[in-house]
Amino acid sequence: MYNFTQFKGLKQISWKNLRPGMIVIGSFSINDEIPYELRGFPVLTNDLLNELHNKYKLNPDKPFYIAETLPGIDPYDLSKDLKDTITKVKKLNEFRNKYKKMKEEALESIGMDINTDIHILNTDNVEREYLIKDKYSSFSLPYEAGLPNDLNVPSFFNNNNLEVTLSDILTNKVKNKFNLPEDKEVQLHLVVDYSASMGSQKMTIVLSVLHSFNHFVSEFLLNTKINYYVFSNECKRVDFPLSGKEIKRKDTCYANFMKKILHFKNPDMYNKVILFTDGEPSDHSQALVMAEKFKKYKIDYTQIVFNIKEDLKYAVEGADPKDLKDGYYFGNYENVKRIERSDEDVEKISKGIYNKFTEIANVSGGNQILLLVDILSNIIAVECYDRYLGLLTLASDVLDKRNNDKPYIIKWWNRDMRETVAKNFTLPNLHKILNTLDKYLFSSLFLQ
Repeated sequence: MYNFTQFKGLKQISWKNLRPGMIVIGSFSINDEIPYELRGFPVLTNDLLNELHNKYKLNPDKPFYIAETLPGIDPYDLSKDLKDTITKVKKLNEFRNKYKKMKEEALESIGMDINTDIHILNTDNVEREYLIKDKYSSFSLPYEAGLPNDLNVPSFFNNNNLEVTLSDILTNKVKNKFNLPEDKEVQLHLVVDYSASMGSQKMTIVLSVLHSFNHFVSEFLLNTKINYYVFSNECKRVDFPLSGKEIKRKDTCYANFMKKILHFKNPDMYNKVILFTDGEPSDHSQALVMAEKFKKYKIDYTQIVFNIKEDLKYAVEGADPKDLKDGYYFGNYENVKRIERSDEDVEKISKGIYNKFTEIANVSGGNQILLLVDILSNIIAVECYDRYLGLLTLASDVLDKRNNDKPYIIKWWNRDMRETVAKNFTLPNLHKILNTLDKYLFSSLFLQ
């Protein structure tokens, strides 16, 4: 994520040996500040060197560190890269600090005192019985029995009490010190349930989650592209920011958003879906059919489900059908009889609904997070995508780099590629194959 393709390394050099074309990294300070002439990693020129020598009477043997470029590389490209990286590092540190504070405040609000390095998914704030995690269709890790508990997964929030510095990057300490994920090419599909059951409080929470997510991604995950969707009886692809009023709020029809995502999936990137919902699918059987297609087309799926037990505490008798939406009553309570359900009944009903959610997650080959505390959804959503990029980074470490780290190439190589080519060996398809496979990979097909 923070690599310099033009950077050869750091070199120590004396003041008297500075030459045009060099970029000073470690310089002297005046009143604890770097001289303005050397701020922003300028490329040294004859005029700048003369100005420095005339203005600052330094010991000719005073040591400096310069950034060396690789042969044939324009130092001005490296200078720009250094300035851009400083900006990215600043944004990363700001977000890490903001996230830590946000997490501390959220945990404090529910009376929890835990180490902020612990992911919410590893606490009792989610339904442990129904938790499904680390299931993905577009990549795999070499752990058939499941991921080890002590697996060091890259994360943007490792060692959150420290700040990433340019020195860490230039001396290649970032991976060992922070173990950050790589900025993978991901088409991220964020989906919001606009059904009638998503009350104003839940909708406010979701819109806040999307705001944090957009900030998280847009600031320094330049290879993540986001599509936003809202759905009920229809599904609509929308722009950020969302208002909560883009479509009419009726039932919870999963197949609608699944079809839309299949249409807008990006075949050249990893496709990751995160759904925010609170209602069981109104179209369960259709949703299962579409979930199978998610798995078939290597779409990585996670559904984050709000706590539904509070909504199940009361039943109504004598309700007019026109006042029922998405299984909930939205009429005048003076016209109906409100009956409080027992805890046992609430548990029984919720389990039936949870089982339907779980079936969709399993059929899609995806993940499921059932919240017990809705206010933590902000933290969980960010941690969910952070872990996804972390596992994707681990997966790429065991892949042959000749495959260019593309999901469709990875999966083709793991299957019988020759059979695929034989079945599709027409001239147009041959051009398509040539455009997607690198020369080594393509030649290997005919040499075997």
